[in-house]
Amino acid sequence: MAEAHALAVRIEPQGDAIEVEWDAALLRAMASGEDVKQPWQVNGELDWERWHSLSVLSAAFEDECVLAYAALRPRNAGGHDEDVVVALHGRAGAEPVPLEDVLVSTQRDAAGGLVRVNLEASQGADAAIVRAAGDVASRADAEPVERSFLAMRMAGSEGFGTLDVLSRP
Repeated sequence: MAEAHALAVRIEPQGDAIEVEWDAALLRAMASGEDVKQPWQVNGELDWERWHSLSVLSAAFEDECVLAYAALRPRNAGGHDEDVVVALHGRAGAEPVPLEDVLVSTQRDAAGGLVRVNLEASQGADAAIVRAAGDVASRADAEPVERSFLAMRMAGSEGFGTLDVLSRP
């Protein structure tokens, strides 16, 4: 990934098409947790009549791994199983690998505030399982984005990340 300038995933659910693109340098710089800037942008327009939210998890680790995840939630969805999900996992010097069977769970406190995020996915049928967890270190909500800063862990490596949830009422 040393030469990559961007990581991108394309979400194409039944007619809509958007791309979530991460600036690879900004994403890798997140590992320290200092001066974190939003490393992603959306290319394309979301149909807010159809979609409730776009969630974007961006994380970098001290072992130079990165994790990028995006999920679109339909309006009136009954749960995470209806989300349209894409994710990438990258290691230094290698091309990012798409993740499959991505499961993300969140834990919230009594007031509804995010406390913890867990991600589990596979890198294909015969590959190892990727597991990452993040505890909320702080929050910075600004309509329409709910942003949580996360102290992350993955495969014994510490890191930092953000979970951004963009929604429209």
